[in-house]
Amino acid sequence: MKHLQKLALMLCTLLLATVAFAADKANTVNLSLNNKAVVNGTTLEPGDYKIALDRTGNDVKATFLKAGKPVATCSGHFEERTAQVGGSGVAVVVNDSDRALRQILISKMKGAVVLDNNVAASGGSH
Repeated sequence: MKHLQKLALMLCTLLLATVAFAADKANTVNLSLNNKAVVNGTTLEPGDYKIALDRTGNDVKATFLKAGKPVATCSGHFEERTAQVGGSGVAVVVNDSDRALRQILISKMKGAVVLDNNVAASGGSH
């Protein structure tokens, strides 16, 4: 668990500027990326995104929206976590080698969405 926390902290400082929960839906989070990240083969350029999380039990479908339009989707699952993200309450974990987004850590949900990142079709260009 300590390794995961260190990895998340390191990657957050490189990747994440500010994040906040959207007021309109509890299953939507706002994310500002400082660096590129890859979701299911689609490269997300630095900028602001909204992530809509459609959760059924522990199964999750994450849809990444830019200016209100879907740019990538990915399936995954929810995992409860005892350690919570500080600050704004959302962090991401990215694989160093391919910049693939692996997890979205969300304090309000008291857990993480662990993305499959190869199963669902992506909605944007590579």
